[in-house]
Amino acid sequence: MDLKLPPFTKYGTWYDKKQVGGWSQSFGGLKDRKNVTFLTYATVRGAAHEVPFTSPSQALTLFRSLLSGTPLPRFSA
Repeated sequence: MDLKLPPFTKYGTWYDKKQVGGWSQSFGGLKDRKNVTFLTYATVRGAAHEVPFTSPSQALTLFRSLLSGTPLPRFSA
């Protein structure tokens, strides 16, 4: 299945507290001359089916990113 969305970021790691939190890739394009992300595919490293119970810190970072509309941290800080 092809959603016809161009990759906006390369598939790569995202970080939580200087540790690899998982992997993600965003898809999007330009809208009104601004970069817009339409879809982000993200995984959480080491998580089981119920992510908040098995990886609470990574789940919080992922959830905050979703609510704020900001990208997941791509570099350890």
